[in-house]
Amino acid sequence: MACAKNCDQVVVLPIFYDVDPSHLRHQKDGYGKALQATAKGRKHLLNDWKIALTEAATMIGWDAKNVG
Repeated sequence: MACAKNCDQVVVLPIFYDVDPSHLRHQKDGYGKALQATAKGRKHLLNDWKIALTEAATMIGWDAKNVG
């Protein structure tokens, strides 16, 4: 996400398939635990990943359940 903010050539297009974006934004319903498990051995990246997920889930994007 930091690169998307600093580079004009990067496009972030969040598409949420079979997940409520607010669950990612707040790391609910097991997403927080899964994120921590994924970060095992890379704890220094965990906060950056949380921030990036929160920012992506806050962006205007397409929620697949709302697309015909």
